[in-house]
Amino acid sequence: MVERDIEDLKKVEQNLRDPEKKLFVWELDFAEIFGDKGGFDIVIGNPPYVRQEKISPPNRTKAEVTLENRRTYKDKLIESVKMKFGVMNRIDKKSDYYVYFYFHGLSLLNEKGTFCFITSNSWLDVGFGKHLQEFLLRYVPIIAIYDNPKRSFEHASINTIIAVFGAPGISEKTLSNFKAGSEECPALKEVAKFVMFKRPFEEVLSAENLIAIDKIVVKERNADLTELVENVVDTADYRVFPVLQEDLLEDGWEYPAGYDRGRGKFKAGSYGGNKWGGKFLVRRGFTTIEKEFLKSMLFSLKETESIRPDQNKFKYKLFYCNHSKEELQKYEAFKYVYWAERNLKTKEGEPVSKAPSVRGRTNWYSLGEQNHPALIFNRFVGERFLFLEGGDFLVCDVFFIARTKKCERDLLSASINNTFSYLSAEIIGRKTYGIGVSLWS
Repeated sequence: MVERDIEDLKKVEQNLRDPEKKLFVWELDFAEIFGDKGGFDIVIGNPPYVRQEKISPPNRTKAEVTLENRRTYKDKLIESVKMKFGVMNRIDKKSDYYVYFYFHGLSLLNEKGTFCFITSNSWLDVGFGKHLQEFLLRYVPIIAIYDNPKRSFEHASINTIIAVFGAPGISEKTLSNFKAGSEECPALKEVAKFVMFKRPFEEVLSAENLIAIDKIVVKERNADLTELVENVVDTADYRVFPVLQEDLLEDGWEYPAGYDRGRGKFKAGSYGGNKWGGKFLVRRGFTTIEKEFLKSMLFSLKETESIRPDQNKFKYKLFYCNHSKEELQKYEAFKYVYWAERNLKTKEGEPVSKAPSVRGRTNWYSLGEQNHPALIFNRFVGERFLFLEGGDFLVCDVFFIARTKKCERDLLSASINNTFSYLSAEIIGRKTYGIGVSLWS
């Protein structure tokens, strides 16, 4: 055993003496940078485009790599991020390779440094991006995220964005002392700017445009996303959606059922991720739709604290329009429908307007007339059991709905929210969805 350890140490010594095999340690190889300035003034990068299932150790050939090698290397990547930033207690193992470069690139900056990466835009909208999003919102000034209608690299089959950030607001030592729910997180009061250029970068990237974008301020804050749209600045060259990072965190935060908002933001629950690209960078979409076509939708019982839902607390809004295309042309919402027909595809690659679920409609985007239900109740009966009173809002298909005369609604609501109804659900419901969850028959 001792002989083997000695032999391994000799190999390590040989590698350290070989310039081609020497270990690279930023703090040692750039000792003067980290010693005198605490890191670099700027970090610019274009990380490799490697999907998560293809991540493998760089020191092994493709033929040598095993599934276990991949798993071990990915675990080491995750641990390396945790060592840099103590608050990162979890990173999705489905993260593409470039996500790890974001964290390591940020760790190389001094306190006044600037970070600039060009990468795939996938982290803005997919599930694995939520951990990076939350880290940025809490600790890193998101100066701007730039997009444009032309791919940056013609040979690459991915859509890219340019991300420009400031340095993490506190040092590594103090960063590790912050708790996940702390309101002291230094970047929450920063303003993130989502910039969609309307022409290729080479045509619109000028000092004049960048200075104008830098001067844009947030007018609306601590409000619903439909109100934050008032912050949008639209010109012939670009559209900018500036938003407070605290509002971005709130927009993606999932509170537990029955949580009292009076206790404060982010005191309970967790960040569920958000679709930044779809909400803030899409060229035709949410930011152009008139409010009359955006209907609040109840998605989960977690969104209400009583039997009378407050739709101002609903997380989602639905595009709800029964106008024909001819009638819709005078509205900005027409551009949304027009864009969707030409850009959105089904899993089979068909235009969304020709999907089987909408093919038979006169207007594919129309949900038809929706009568407001008197009572709403969940198909699945779990820890929470209550019948909700309906209102001027839509509900998703995880709910059953009942309609009755308005004068009878209050009486029916009061009589049905009781222990006997819960007992009936326990006895009659089919328990096919796990322990403690019943399905109404």
